[in-house]
Order: sequence, then C-alpha cells, then structure tokens
Amino acid sequence: MPESVTLPGLPSMVPLARRAVRILMDGSPRADDAELIASEYAANAVRHTRSCRDGGEIRIVVDRKPGWARIEVHDAGPLPLGERHQGEDGEYGRGLDVVREFADRWGQDHLGDGGLSWAELDWTEAL
Repeated sequence: MPESVTLPGLPSMVPLARRAVRILMDGSPRADDAELIASEYAANAVRHTRSCRDGGEIRIVVDRKPGWARIEVHDAGPLPLGERHQGEDGEYGRGLDVVREFADRWGQDHLGDGGLSWAELDWTEAL
C-alpha cells in the first residue's frame, strides 16, 4: 500500500522529503537512489510549479513491493512562463539527468490542475 507525506512547497522542505523517502525505503538496496530522485523532483516542484506559491504543497508518495518501488512527487502544476525561475549559471537543468541516470523508468504526467513526476526502481530481493 502506498505511503505518502504532504509538505509545504518551500525549498527548506526538500531535505524533509529526502528523509521521508529514506525512512519509507529503509532496508532497500535502492534507498539511496530513491532518496536522490525524490530530492530532485521535490526541488523542481518547489522551484518551478505553483506549489511554490503561498500555501502551496507537494506530496511525496512511495509505493513499495518486493523488488520494486515507485516514487512520486505531486505538485500544483506549472507556473505561468513569466513566473518560472531561470538558471543563470547552469545551476538548474541537471535534475532530470540525475533521475534518468538512477531510475529504471521515469516520467511526468499532468493530472487536472497538478503535475506528477514519478520514477520506478527495480532490484533483486535477497533470498
């Protein structure tokens, strides 16, 4: 059964999102990957979506089964173009490369007024 945590859409909450995923992935050989992916998606959500506005939130969901996990970050949908943060010195733009590197499958979907960034991880369970 998936477990989730909802956090304010503030940059200061990204470490808490990492910690929540670390706890929910305890004992998994892919816990480090899941934590990193959640951190990248959470950082994107609080920088580039309406979740960064006053009262905005992000929701982190971890669905875990033997040998598999899905990490989701739900946000409030994209900011209008004029409100989006732009990286001036290459600081931004590498997060999705990190997700692609560590996830077995990943994607982004639009859900009504919100967005969903997800990644799936596979591993072999020890016998």
